[in-house]
Amino acid sequence: MTLLSRSTVEPDLVTVQCDICFPQFIATTTMSELIDLGWALRERGDAVDMCVQCRFAPKQGQVPRVDRATDVRADGGNMPNFFVIGAAKAGTTSLHYYLDQHPDVYMSNPKELHYFCDPDCEKWESLYREHFPIDAKIRGEASTLYSRAPAIPGVPGRLKSLVPDAKLVYVVREPVERALASWREERFHVSDRRPIDVAFANPEDPHNPYVAASRYAEQLDAYLEHFSPEQLLVIDHREMATDTAKTVGRVIEFLGLSDYDVDTTQRHNAAAGKFEYGDLGHRLRKSAPAWALRKLPAPMSAVLTAPARRLLRRPMPTADLSEDLMTRLRDVLRPDAARLRTMTGLELADWSV
Repeated sequence: MTLLSRSTVEPDLVTVQCDICFPQFIATTTMSELIDLGWALRERGDAVDMCVQCRFAPKQGQVPRVDRATDVRADGGNMPNFFVIGAAKAGTTSLHYYLDQHPDVYMSNPKELHYFCDPDCEKWESLYREHFPIDAKIRGEASTLYSRAPAIPGVPGRLKSLVPDAKLVYVVREPVERALASWREERFHVSDRRPIDVAFANPEDPHNPYVAASRYAEQLDAYLEHFSPEQLLVIDHREMATDTAKTVGRVIEFLGLSDYDVDTTQRHNAAAGKFEYGDLGHRLRKSAPAWALRKLPAPMSAVLTAPARRLLRRPMPTADLSEDLMTRLRDVLRPDAARLRTMTGLELADWSV
């Protein structure tokens, strides 16, 4: 487990990444919560630090990425030249798949590779290149964790070092709304199971991952230290939602590509239909029988686990902050939103800050 950062306001709040899987699992939460989530930790007597997926259902073995990279051809695959750097819950998944329809674009599968989040990413570049086997004019990925500093620091510098001519697209969304939606998404992915008033207890904390990712001007500052303004396009999520085809066309033009009729009718990664497991369900999902069932063929596993899933699942909690915390959150984000308008010329008239 690599410690990416630690909060100076809440010393127990850390951002860590698993050193085994790729794309690497990254979580911002407390150390006690990591243990409850099922991470293996050397400091508790485990042989190696790793996330719960690598611990119980390893897809790639339990060998660190850096070691696995030595078995990959150094000249295999390509480096990408285009990145959607965020923000989380702002429509980046839909944009990823819309762009992938263009004949001159190859977008990575999976969408979020998180490569540049790792301070040691250059040690396993060969694994990353494997995800871009097609030498298309535009090769891209969309990793929203690339705009979550200071919880995940150093990404713009590492990206500049390896891909200096990269083009970057940043999709922004009403910052309060986005932060709350991001908290629900982390609960869905079981990255952070803290109640909302705990997760947002210190919105002034620069390290708070949900608030940090909504400080768009601050994130842009870090990128503009390394990239020219001409390399970066900022898009308003509302514009993409209301006039999707036109907005995707702007991105295609920004990438220097010919016009292409992209099907934008389908939305991806929508909040509707998402769920979480309660404490009992979470414990059972980490049990040995549950991991054994996952090793069965998918259709058989789905049939056998369907009754338990129906019983143990529950709707995602609503993202309702107390009045005091909501006021503090808006006060924290308001100056950054004002600066973003100045930086980009976007009106962002529908925002609450």
